[in-house]
Amino acid sequence: VTGGDLASPYGYMRAPWNLNPSSYVTRYHKVCGLSPDAVYSWPTCTNHFDLTFNYTTWYDWVWDVSYTPHGPVHLFIGGMGGSCNQMDLSPWLTEHEEKMFKYMMFAMQKNLWRSYAIEFPKYCTQDNSDECTIRCNTDDELTFVGALRGQMTGMMRLNTTEMEKFNNETIMEIAHATFCGRAPYGGDHLESSSPTEASFWPIHPTLDRLYQYKQLVAPFEEDVWDLDESEPGGEVQMYCIYSMEGGCKGHHAGDLCFTESISRVNGTYEKSYYTNYEMRTAMTPATYSLPYIYNDFQWDHCAQVTNATFPRVGDM
Repeated sequence: VTGGDLASPYGYMRAPWNLNPSSYVTRYHKVCGLSPDAVYSWPTCTNHFDLTFNYTTWYDWVWDVSYTPHGPVHLFIGGMGGSCNQMDLSPWLTEHEEKMFKYMMFAMQKNLWRSYAIEFPKYCTQDNSDECTIRCNTDDELTFVGALRGQMTGMMRLNTTEMEKFNNETIMEIAHATFCGRAPYGGDHLESSSPTEASFWPIHPTLDRLYQYKQLVAPFEEDVWDLDESEPGGEVQMYCIYSMEGGCKGHHAGDLCFTESISRVNGTYEKSYYTNYEMRTAMTPATYSLPYIYNDFQWDHCAQVTNATFPRVGDM
């Protein structure tokens, strides 16, 4: 892979904020030396059962599907390593705060990069890996401090009172111990290079299969995507947690998919960009639009789990 932001600084098919120098798919299984299970839980049959039968709106379902039912798998397998394995934040943080910082460091790192608070080298080689580190944009120190403070508040779930002990000087000291001049990096499962991981492929098709199953046995009572905020009682709806350009581009029903698909239009097959809404419609089993079908919708291995026996489609 070549060309700017399409590759990591080492030229691998990884995110531009991943400084992993290894040419091999990397699994850490720990997050900065900590076991993920202290904060996260491996998805269970019960999680998938609840996702199928306890959600009646598309909006709520699609928000949760990214997290509990599958998200922790990426963290458990990918993990995070590099310089954060030796990171000591005890001079500034309590034991609990330090653990939360480490657990959420992967998210803070990419968010700081997205907001231009930190930069990564364009090109690195194995010969200069010691010099291949994060550069903090501290020319405008107040802006940088504000960015890191915001990440600590949100990701570590610290309230205003808890953040009061961190003055600007302390924030900068923490930055130099964690990001500035450092090289922490995630395993491949923890970022956009996760499809290079063989274990990626059972995960996402499992959720696709679960979505199709839900549409057959417990369809959404409300499948509206872009909720109308002008309706009586309408609430301001979130479509993403973080947006570089604002507006959550790519998350709305009418936004186009990144790659072209071949679809039948007026009796002929043409290349076109599906909207998110069109792609969701194609994934609905009643449309028979996908080039594949699942052999069955059975979760026999879950039958022994309390409250997680999936009814067969014909029984509903």
